[in-house]
Amino acid sequence: MRKDLKKLRGPFTPIYIDATKKCPAWYAMDAIARALNVEMKLLYNREAESTVGMSARQAARLLGVSINFAIKMLRQNEHYGFTVKMTGGHLGANGHGIATQWRLTDEPYLGRNRRRSFWFAFAV
Repeated sequence: MRKDLKKLRGPFTPIYIDATKKCPAWYAMDAIARALNVEMKLLYNREAESTVGMSARQAARLLGVSINFAIKMLRQNEHYGFTVKMTGGHLGANGHGIATQWRLTDEPYLGRNRRRSFWFAFAV
């Protein structure tokens, strides 16, 4: 194998095995909800370790579904513990909407380690 093929090319998004393969909650979710979780992980800034802004309209555009179905998938991610709503979406002072801010539970948040409580709650 060539040496240059072993190098990572650009940024990547980790999907933790202990949060997915060993977690019954991951398989209890719809496949589209899992895809939304991956899309949210793509938007996560590993340097800032902050929240991810995701509105229902943005989720619907990314997944190619209706807004009502995207809302259902966002709620499903929250129900199974993969995301936590930090602030709700609202209309900003300048008239532009501000998206709902979500914390990914399997990623660090503001210097604190990731919380792994969601897959212990659904352990077999």
